[in-house]
Amino acid sequence: MRSDSLTRRQLLRGATYAGLAWAGIPPVRAVSALDRLQVALIGVGERGMTHLNTLLERPDVRIVAIADVDERHRQTAKLRVDQQYGDQAAKIYGDFRELLAAGGVDVAVIAVPNHWHALIGIACLEAGLDVYGETPLAHSVVEGRALCHAVARNGRVWQTGNHLRSHPLFQRACSLVASGRLGVTRTVEIGTYGGYLDLTGDSKRGFFLDALGLDYEMWLGPAAWVPYHPGRVHQNWRWHRSFGGGHLLSWISLYGDIALWSLGLESGGPRQIQASGTFADHPLYNVPTNYTVEATFANDMVLRASSSLAPGIRWHGDDGWLYVSPTQLRASSPSLLQTEGVDDWAVARFSAHGRDHWEDFFAAVRTRRSPISTCESAQRASSIGHLGMLSLLGGREVSWIPEKEQVKEDPNLAEWLEPAYRYPWMLTD
Repeated sequence: MRSDSLTRRQLLRGATYAGLAWAGIPPVRAVSALDRLQVALIGVGERGMTHLNTLLERPDVRIVAIADVDERHRQTAKLRVDQQYGDQAAKIYGDFRELLAAGGVDVAVIAVPNHWHALIGIACLEAGLDVYGETPLAHSVVEGRALCHAVARNGRVWQTGNHLRSHPLFQRACSLVASGRLGVTRTVEIGTYGGYLDLTGDSKRGFFLDALGLDYEMWLGPAAWVPYHPGRVHQNWRWHRSFGGGHLLSWISLYGDIALWSLGLESGGPRQIQASGTFADHPLYNVPTNYTVEATFANDMVLRASSSLAPGIRWHGDDGWLYVSPTQLRASSPSLLQTEGVDDWAVARFSAHGRDHWEDFFAAVRTRRSPISTCESAQRASSIGHLGMLSLLGGREVSWIPEKEQVKEDPNLAEWLEPAYRYPWMLTD
């Protein structure tokens, strides 16, 4: 980690971003069990609109504010909210900072490109809001740790949007593994997807086009400047390493989180990470497209994630294997799937929060308990993806100290743990 970066963060401790302290923000109101939670959505593109439509159906919350750097997005979202509530009370903003300064919000739901996760998340936490954020947790290991520090420092609730933790098949699979049904687990295989896909059909369009209502400078934010192209922004940002991490980061953050959860490794990490693969050969996209990441833990358990494996999670133990995906649960022997004899504590551990991810989050906000998918667990899962990316870029194995979240004896790779930010944006911790 760069010493000058440490100095900047120490000097800016308590500021939310770019050296601007949030003095004068209205205090967050106390929320009773009967209150209707006031929700702000930050980012209302494809994913954000999915959240918006879900939340509009909940009688216990009300969407009161919307922020998005694209005028079309925020106008579309406001129209939908106004139609649902029968009024025009919802406020819209082009800049999330204006939304936070206005106050009157209990909860922020953030659905923005990965490179914005940490800065916006920390700003919301410092403003006293509870937060629902997407996977992966952040755009780097350093950013993710700063987010977790902000959650603890401000005493806020953070729910990571890994709905698989609330999925009955994944809960059942985890309880079977944790109860020892497979014996000692030796290997966990995570099947992801490979390649990339133009999700908007814009990749073949040209440069030098008008952004049409998109504040592109604000969309870039802390990321290194690249010329605007419509095929590199909405949805397709995930295929460029400055903004996302492709399928590698997306699926390790989801399936890897479940694997660590099942094995009680949510607050630790691997000792060595070795990755191999190829990157996209495209004028707009540069994420890994075919890859295998192998993470070895202190007990010699190996977690292997690969774009060549069938999507899902497969645990290999001394007594057989177990496979789960969103649509099926299979095992090397039918007897391994029997719930009889599974320890009650194992069942309770994975099902105690229920099967409604949003309900669990809002219950945690009201009661101040921990939600099912915490910042710390998301940090540890995402870190495997980030370290796999480091191994791919560096072309060598990464030796990792999970207790300190540091690369061991490799200053060149350690430098990449923290992304460079464009002025005036800075990460505070």
